[in-house]
Amino acid sequence: MFDSNQSRRVRACGLALAAAAFCAAGLLAAASSAQAALGGGPMATPDGATVTSSTPAPTTASATMRNAIVSGASVTMPAASGASGTSAAVPYTVRETTLGTGTVVREYVSAGGIVFGVAWNGPALPQLSKIFGDQYYQQYSEGASAARAARGVARGPSSVEHGGIVVKSGGHMGHFIGAAWLPAQLPAGVTGDDIR
Repeated sequence: MFDSNQSRRVRACGLALAAAAFCAAGLLAAASSAQAALGGGPMATPDGATVTSSTPAPTTASATMRNAIVSGASVTMPAASGASGTSAAVPYTVRETTLGTGTVVREYVSAGGIVFGVAWNGPALPQLSKIFGDQYYQQYSEGASAARAARGVARGPSSVEHGGIVVKSGGHMGHFIGAAWLPAQLPAGVTGDDIR
């Protein structure tokens, strides 16, 4: 059917196609892992998603006092150098992505462009491996496994603090909520409670 030269050419073409497919798969894997992750830049907008960005309103001295009065807490305020509405600058922006599933993912991005926290809320759990990135997803997986082993088969909200990541999650089928942050990368004046 084929002479030896034709057979070699077919084999060479097959090897070239296999090599091209292997390279394409590698590039595709690299592109998907290069998406947003904690400790990196914000995620690329997935197909069918919408994105908005905002800077949280700065906290004013009067707002802090008002919150303290409502909650019954006592607060010591620094001496005001100007009007009673002196505000503290907010050192981050919030990038909100509504996925095609309806789940909202909020990325907390430092002034330097690094994602230091992420929160989610919606009918479907987002792909945590993509949101956390390889390094932090591995740490989360190890911490979650240890937490499950410690509490048995109990269901309910979970809290994982392992390595350099903190993850709090809960919800039920059709309504998932959670937040994750990198304590070492939180900007000055920002706490894990701000990631929501």
